[in-house]
Amino acid sequence: TNQYWTIGIGHLISLNTYLTCQQACDLCAAPWTDAKTHAVFADDVNTAREALVHAYPHFLELPETVQDGLIDMSFNMGIGHLLGFHDMLKALAVGDYETAEAAALNSQWARQVSQRAREVAAMIGNRLFQSDTQRVV
Repeated sequence: TNQYWTIGIGHLISLNTYLTCQQACDLCAAPWTDAKTHAVFADDVNTAREALVHAYPHFLELPETVQDGLIDMSFNMGIGHLLGFHDMLKALAVGDYETAEAAALNSQWARQVSQRAREVAAMIGNRLFQSDTQRVV
């Protein structure tokens, strides 16, 4: 939504939106094989998960579905932006999944990504399992 250059499965190349296509390709040594795409994606998801483990003390206490939703958000927006969802994170800390889901949906992020936000928010609300969605984090 911010028109950043990515490759593979959402791997951020640069925050510089003024790069030409050739400059972006040069930065990431494109093209990538399927194997490299999947390996980098796995690393990116692991990085998002580890960031949550270190930055949000309640993360490991949450149901797996909720963890998956938070990983999805962290992967897509970065841990810094995710930590800005104060009401959602406070609600999760006390197990109030309904309020957490509502807080996620009451955001600029939800307005930007629309249907995906509804799916991820349902995961955060502990109502939707990752396997029920089209895209897997």
